[in-house]
Amino acid sequence: MDEFFCERTRFLKLTINDRIGDVTEDYNLFLGDSYFEFWHYGQFADKNVFYHVFKRENNLCLGIGGTTYENWCGYLNELSVLPSPKKIIVNLGFNDLHQNQTIDYVLNRCENFILGVKKLFGKSEIFLLNVTQSPAFLNYGRQETVFNEALRRLSSRLGVTVWDVRSVISEAQQLSNCFCNDGVHFNGAGYAVFSRFLINNLS
Repeated sequence: MDEFFCERTRFLKLTINDRIGDVTEDYNLFLGDSYFEFWHYGQFADKNVFYHVFKRENNLCLGIGGTTYENWCGYLNELSVLPSPKKIIVNLGFNDLHQNQTIDYVLNRCENFILGVKKLFGKSEIFLLNVTQSPAFLNYGRQETVFNEALRRLSSRLGVTVWDVRSVISEAQQLSNCFCNDGVHFNGAGYAVFSRFLINNLS
């Protein structure tokens, strides 16, 4: 087992132990990569940090920077201690594609992850966010588009829903910069758009 996986598994366990006591049975579970992890940090999200825009007792956000669908297949055992959420929102795929994994490979790992989540939380509604285009990876635009279209077909087969956050962020980016200087992660303006999008879809 590699060092990255072990380190991030410990981080996930600590986060769950720290926050599991806050949630009720009727809560939303957010699972994903750095877009969810950095949502907790003011230096990225500014005033739009996660628990400023979502109630702590109704929402649990478990983001781990740099992770993929394959990584999260390995974290399913850690999630088994959680009460069953009402809705599960997943933001993954970005790192998978930008590590040059093939679309078929990522879709296969995505399917394994979704089936694993369904086995753990059979009554929960599952929502996948499609892959957002970022300034640092504009050359991946076609690959991301093909993946997002395939993800929509896969989700239909698995009985889950895809939310098109990519279009919303792309439209907002034309009006105001939504990304940090690294061209990958959201800044405060990006998290404001991201937060509104999710709040609207969850309501």
